[in-house]
Amino acid sequence: MPNLLWTFGAAPALDKLVARTPEAAARWYMGQYAPWYGVSQALVDSAEVLRTIDLGRGGIVVIFGQRLGGVELFAVRQKVLLNRSLELIALSGSLHPGAPEAPFVGDAGNAIAVAIADLLGKPVSSTPLRLQDVDSAGFERYALTDGAVVDYRFQSPARAKRVWFRTPTTLLAAWWVEAQVGYGTHEDAASFVVADSNARLLYRADLQASHQFRVWADPTGDKRPQSSPLSDFSPHPTGTRDGSTPVLTQSVLVDFAPFNSTPNGVGDPWLTDGLESFGNHVFAYADLNPPSGFNNGDWAATGTPPGTFDHEYDFGLSPLASYEQTEAGTVQAFYVANWLHDWYYDSGMNEAAGVAQHSNFGRGGAEGDRMAIRTSDHSAYYNAFILTPADGASPVMQVGLIPSREGSSVTTTSGIDAGQTGMHFGGPSTFDVTADAVLAQDGTAPFNDACEPLVGDFAGRIVLVDRGKCFFFPKNQNAKAAGAVGVVIMNHTPGKPAPPLLDGVPLDILPQLSVTYEVGQLLREALLAGPLTVSLRRFSLPDRNLALSTDTVAHEYGHYLHLRQVALRTPTTLSISEGWGDFIALHLQLREGDDLDGTYTIDAFGSGNNTTGDPAYHGARRYPYSTDMSKNPLTLEHIQDSATLPPNFLVWYNSNSMSEIHNAGEVWAATLWESYVALQKDAEVTGSRSFDETRRVMSDYVMAAMAFAPELGTWLDARDALVLVALASDTSDGALIASAFAKRGAGSCAVAPSALSASFEGVVESYEVSARVATLAAGVNSEGTSCDGDLILDAGETGRVGAIVANAGVVSLEGATLTVSTTTPGVNFPEGATVPIPTLAPGAEVTLTVPIALASTFTPSFVEFTFSADGGSACDPGSKSQALVKLGGELGVRVADHDTTQGNGGHWSGSGLFSTFRVVLGESGLMFHVTGDAFSDHISLTSPEIAVGNQPFSFAFRHTYDLETYADDSGTPYFYDGGVVEVTRDGGATWADVADFGDPGYSGVLSADYDNPLGGRPAYVGVNPSWPDLDSVVIDFGTALAGETVQFRFVLGTTSGYYFPGWSIDDVNVTGAATPPFDGLVPGVPNSIYLDGDGDGVGAGEPVALCPVPPNGVAEGGDCDDVHGDTYP
Repeated sequence: MPNLLWTFGAAPALDKLVARTPEAAARWYMGQYAPWYGVSQALVDSAEVLRTIDLGRGGIVVIFGQRLGGVELFAVRQKVLLNRSLELIALSGSLHPGAPEAPFVGDAGNAIAVAIADLLGKPVSSTPLRLQDVDSAGFERYALTDGAVVDYRFQSPARAKRVWFRTPTTLLAAWWVEAQVGYGTHEDAASFVVADSNARLLYRADLQASHQFRVWADPTGDKRPQSSPLSDFSPHPTGTRDGSTPVLTQSVLVDFAPFNSTPNGVGDPWLTDGLESFGNHVFAYADLNPPSGFNNGDWAATGTPPGTFDHEYDFGLSPLASYEQTEAGTVQAFYVANWLHDWYYDSGMNEAAGVAQHSNFGRGGAEGDRMAIRTSDHSAYYNAFILTPADGASPVMQVGLIPSREGSSVTTTSGIDAGQTGMHFGGPSTFDVTADAVLAQDGTAPFNDACEPLVGDFAGRIVLVDRGKCFFFPKNQNAKAAGAVGVVIMNHTPGKPAPPLLDGVPLDILPQLSVTYEVGQLLREALLAGPLTVSLRRFSLPDRNLALSTDTVAHEYGHYLHLRQVALRTPTTLSISEGWGDFIALHLQLREGDDLDGTYTIDAFGSGNNTTGDPAYHGARRYPYSTDMSKNPLTLEHIQDSATLPPNFLVWYNSNSMSEIHNAGEVWAATLWESYVALQKDAEVTGSRSFDETRRVMSDYVMAAMAFAPELGTWLDARDALVLVALASDTSDGALIASAFAKRGAGSCAVAPSALSASFEGVVESYEVSARVATLAAGVNSEGTSCDGDLILDAGETGRVGAIVANAGVVSLEGATLTVSTTTPGVNFPEGATVPIPTLAPGAEVTLTVPIALASTFTPSFVEFTFSADGGSACDPGSKSQALVKLGGELGVRVADHDTTQGNGGHWSGSGLFSTFRVVLGESGLMFHVTGDAFSDHISLTSPEIAVGNQPFSFAFRHTYDLETYADDSGTPYFYDGGVVEVTRDGGATWADVADFGDPGYSGVLSADYDNPLGGRPAYVGVNPSWPDLDSVVIDFGTALAGETVQFRFVLGTTSGYYFPGWSIDDVNVTGAATPPFDGLVPGVPNSIYLDGDGDGVGAGEPVALCPVPPNGVAEGGDCDDVHGDTYP
């Protein structure tokens, strides 16, 4: 079914007698397109309107949800985009036609226990809960019972409510849980969906988004927050990386009144009583001490006198030097967040959209969820992030401190000067240590990495340590335990800078610096030549308070705006969210009269610690943001791991992969910036709008696009959402935005990776705005020669295969053709397979078919048809889409020994904390696939029960995999992620590796030194021999399982690290089963006939009645409504 359906210009004419409101019109259109989604009119009629986004200008978005028995379907949304005349532009998402698999039998307690155990990383024996109340969003809120003896605490009440969780065909009873748990000095928060029947974790998403960034305000006008306390470098004054340094400026005292538009004509108040930084939208305070939250000596900013928050900041002092210093940062964050609340409230981030407010003033939505902003946060050193739960629970922004520009050096008495060094964020901020050097020796290969206790005499020495295998902190602690006085980390990758030593919060560590690989080699050589004396030096200016950076607070606020609109958080969603965050900050920076083609920086203030680059030019990103491709060359291809950054550009490298969410997010933000600048330039040239009017229009588009994008959307679905909401308001704006995307490789004919992809491989760029053929739906009918009249196209019969095609571009489609093809034997095209596509306006659609004939020898199977559109004004090369169609039979239950996955994975089950196996369409049809995720996880795919006969038994499959591996400088591989196959003989109580019975062909042994739950076991690791093609595996059990009922499971174990392509499995096959265990196709059985109306008894006339076949196989008068009573021929 279509995920995002363009219908502009081709939708049925609205019956305005029955649809006079946006909600009624949207529901009417949903009914018209219900057959496309396989849902009934009754289901459309029962869908509930969750919210309507109508700003009185531009497009209107109506969002529908679904309930069954009063229980919400989790993340099931149908979104309808209308223009101002209530004409349909597009549909996004879909309702779900499935029925529940089983009723609710459990309670919230078990589900909350699962969530707590996940957050703590260990089992929880019991959860002493008491129901506190039910909030306005329908969540039951639970607190720990008084006197509960547990080693954790609730940062806020745990929330849980019943939901139905969608699978491809059914609904599972489940609990939606949101929990914020503290333990020791740490805290974590996540959203979960937990199965009601067996407490299986169905879905998990962190409620936080992480990144690193850094507010003063214009004294006049709208008193918009400025980028930071630095002088204005937006845009950069020279546009080159020349070391230009902005100077620190003083804040100004401004008079300000709330400005969001409300029914009573007065902006909503920012402050509750004027005494503290505590208001309806934000509670801001300095979170100085553990545990996290407002307690134990933490404090809010105070009004002096009430209503005047006049706190001066002294940059010569530490952010924590006095109450005045700390409160100055808190006031700035409070001001920025409230200003953004008022601005985006008027663009649609209101009560219906999930705005965080203590009181919604009777305007609907869930309330009691003001945002908490924790400044100078003890747990967010060198960091900032925001937890964003669903509406009804408070978002929590945490903004820490960051080291200011510092200096450090590694030198030797023999004349070696390391130049740029990497510093540890934590531990001593100043030191000057000189001592003899010694190479680390830990007795375990690789011997020089200090990942194990050191062996030898290291007392009073500076230890030279290889990077790799373990984190920096254990290396330091092993050196400290051996009596060393300092550590030098030598990088293991040639040509890369000395790595920053990021190991979390400040720690009690030895002086430690890092050097490049090349300097490390020089140190090794000097040490071999004789005694070597090394000096480590580090000096530091006062830390900087990220709460003073508008860029940082605005970026985090952008996450809140976006993530309040989505329930599913895929790698695509999280990367795009980083881009939205950057753009919210950039949108705030641009002033009227600024050079629209200049270079703009995100967080030069917070990036002042960067001694290797030019923070005023790069800020916190690899490139500044600019429409000048010589300054920022990023295009769509740069989201995928296989891409490389173009040479000869000024870039601040980081060690993360291209698909890492901040790196990939830069691409989305760069394209949004292109779009915004295009609108501002057009307004300048045409005089159609003022600068400020264009600012507002872009904000309107941003909020509408966030809301309209499909839950499981790709990068290009998000692009289309923005283009569509602009087209609904102003066709020229839509065209300008489409052109901006095309400039960055995301044009009409681009191809995006799956929404669930972690590596984002498979990008195809397009730099054109052109017509684009999209296949919206495909199928086969039996209109032709039918031997049995059962409406199933069988062997020897003829019919037609066709598709609904549409022009998904923004210009007319002319002169194109559609060709249908398949590689399946026995499927023929007697009249040719190509038909012309008529001229289609943008968004218009047409149904096209070609005749097909099945050979008499055709075997029932799932046939993959390819629809290729070529020529004319369509994309070149032409677009292709695939559709899998069942031909020659019906799906039978447990009828096959061979599972091709074409039955959509029936009777298989999966589990995993962060990822699960899914049925995907691969090169050879449907297959099971799981991405190798970046978290420690045990991900399994379990077969249906298999009754083994008394004869020899085997289990076979085909698979392909690419799993996380690291090789050290010597080429020794370390296998971080890997897969195994296991069997249970007792219904899942215990599992054994199939290697205990036969040879599965494992390719290596998983590293035991990391957090892989399968660590130390033989497994499928690295890349399979035929990658990306599939390899075959056959495991012979002989008669070891004879007479038993067994299940098999594929298990992928992953570590906390990086996303990798993962593991794909297909064509599972068993021999020796007592009964077939898998679903498969069986020949169709005639169950109906057409009776003709001309009385010739041979079906030559037009069929006029469809009659059930009676037991004797003969239809006689009275058996159906055919008045002739003809006999079955």
